[in-house]
Amino acid sequence: MKVYNVLSVDLEFWLSRILEPEFMRESPEKSDLLYTILERTVVEPTVKLLEIFENTSTSSTFFVTHSVYSVAPKLVDRLSRKGHEIAFHGYCHNDPSSLAVQIQKSASFLTRYAVKGYRAPEMRIHRFDFSILARYNFVYDSSTYGGGPYKVHVDSHTHVWEIPVSCYPPPQRMESYG
Repeated sequence: MKVYNVLSVDLEFWLSRILEPEFMRESPEKSDLLYTILERTVVEPTVKLLEIFENTSTSSTFFVTHSVYSVAPKLVDRLSRKGHEIAFHGYCHNDPSSLAVQIQKSASFLTRYAVKGYRAPEMRIHRFDFSILARYNFVYDSSTYGGGPYKVHVDSHTHVWEIPVSCYPPPQRMESYG
């Protein structure tokens, strides 16, 4: 029996609740500081990951927010050209819109990369979201923790695959390091 490992990366703004609203403003004036922060916290680390993946013949699924794509489309293009799957991680990490509205606002991004996978920001998905994913031709969701043992499930009503993020639940609380 062959064993497969699945690797995924959430590509989102660092400190998304603070920085992302600034990038998603409709205003064309965006400060050089914001772009410097984006370069150092999103683009540079992702380029380093790409080098590691290339040196180890590893491919991954990148769950990308539309907000990252909107300000760094060349980075997402590069991920795709290198053979990595591009999946959807919401319009932006803190968008209060419904999933259907986020998908509609991200239509060009989703079409460009033939996106088939979804991971909800902050791993918050509702059962009714599976019908929305099916309506927009998503094949799978990866927004839940599977507990143990790892178990892939196909929703019987929508036929959307549910692929848990990991086989271990997240810690009850995060420790603060300072």
